[in-house]
Amino acid sequence: MKFLSHLLALAAMVLGQSLAHAATKVWDGSTSANWNTASNWTNNAVPVNGDDLIFPTAAANKANTNDMAALSVRSLTFLGSGYTLSGNGFTLGA
Repeated sequence: MKFLSHLLALAAMVLGQSLAHAATKVWDGSTSANWNTASNWTNNAVPVNGDDLIFPTAAANKANTNDMAALSVRSLTFLGSGYTLSGNGFTLGA
């Protein structure tokens, strides 16, 4: 029984840590087209696996280049038109 309680505690800790890292990242494109440039995101942090990415109606740069390897995002939302996306592939729905 003690083993099971330790296993459950470990699972809760791991799940909590992975969920804590997921965030909503909003693109502003103020510096360049590259996703891996922190200043292109409103919170000055590049996306990490599990994040939700939002591309708003008004952005300084609607050209986008995913220059990150093996990115896996939970969602991708375009609120405006005129966006272009190029670069590396990524996983959606992580």
